[in-house]
Amino acid sequence: MGNGIAQLTRMTGVRPQAPIHLYVYGDTREMQEAMLYEPSWTGGVAFPENNITIIGIHPANLEWGKRTIVHELTHLIVGQMTFSCGRNVPTWLDEGIAVYAEGGLDDWSEERFGEAIAANNLLSVRDLTSGFSSHPDTADLSYSQSYSLVSYLIEAYGPEQLLALFDALRAGTSVESGLRKGYGLGLEELEDSWRRWVGAGLRSRSEVSVTQAPTPLPTFAPLAVAPTSAAPTPERTREPTATRSARTW
Repeated sequence: MGNGIAQLTRMTGVRPQAPIHLYVYGDTREMQEAMLYEPSWTGGVAFPENNITIIGIHPANLEWGKRTIVHELTHLIVGQMTFSCGRNVPTWLDEGIAVYAEGGLDDWSEERFGEAIAANNLLSVRDLTSGFSSHPDTADLSYSQSYSLVSYLIEAYGPEQLLALFDALRAGTSVESGLRKGYGLGLEELEDSWRRWVGAGLRSRSEVSVTQAPTPLPTFAPLAVAPTSAAPTPERTREPTATRSARTW
């Protein structure tokens, strides 16, 4: 867990700004029972404003739990670095850097992402700015594409530009203005440049962008079956996605 955050700091300069409080329940069901109004697929929740993350981890699923903790802690760190009244961190940036901190995509998501590139079925970056689709397969692609976008910004422009973008968001700048100031790119231009980087086809200029409404609370979905006694082998679920402080699996 600490290695994931330490690596994130070394590679991007993103680091905690204040103490973080982590609460771990014995499994996802215990965590859900301790909270109000959480979806049944919630496996972890991050609250950047309070520097708190809450996760349910069964002892038989510690590896899953370690990745989940790194993911959620990254949301808290990004929340600390960008805190403002506007809450204007785009979902693709918040989720993408959290997946980046985990160590990248798993084999299943990597394969599906490659298929989406080959078929030119990628999502609009603007659609990924305010929230993710509730359709399970589209949700998984949303996380994969967000990770790729963040990887592109870091590898093509360097971590200093990413930190400058966070500073701009903290100052209340919109993501569009922040990107233009730091990278010379708007959202559509970022998408075109990134598509060339991954070897994808051109973005359709005639497509209509319909931004998905974000889900109410930050979440990280649990395993396909929330473990209570004997836990199953971790496997990806295809569940509704999250807001700026979470990832769904």
